[in-house]
Amino acid sequence: MEIVDNFLPQDQFDLLVNQCNSLQFRINNGVSGESEGTDKHDWQLSHWFYQLPFEINNETFYMMTDILRKLDPTILSRAKLNINYNTEIIHEHGYHNDCDKNQMHIFESAVFYLNTNDGYTKFEDGSIVESVANRLVKFPASLRHTGSSCTNAKYRMVLNLLYIPQNKENK
Repeated sequence: MEIVDNFLPQDQFDLLVNQCNSLQFRINNGVSGESEGTDKHDWQLSHWFYQLPFEINNETFYMMTDILRKLDPTILSRAKLNINYNTEIIHEHGYHNDCDKNQMHIFESAVFYLNTNDGYTKFEDGSIVESVANRLVKFPASLRHTGSSCTNAKYRMVLNLLYIPQNKENK
């Protein structure tokens, strides 16, 4: 796992946040895919930028340019923005992997935090990455993890990316 604070230059980060605040979102029932939306807290708002095979949102994909330039993936499999709402107490959404187990050995996941709040990403080993604006955490797609709601901000906004990093396909 690698945590990078101040991942983007401040002007690029501010522009991205402003653009994200004006997007249209869909309701996703079942945040992690584990509980299939049966828990009243198991939902989120999502905006899809990209998903293989070649489902690209031509109106908003350009917003990923600065992040992708810096992340420099060989292949991008998915890019989506999630908003988890404010709750009275923190709710975790369920441990999951971001891809099929047959592909975990080549993919990496990244979570890019667009606002600071008391929500987090938690891994099965107990480690926690706090939601800090302009922080990126990269980790092998094989690491099961869960996101959460937040209590001290209106919402928790994160960008989730699934990709093959440079030279990974040759290992």
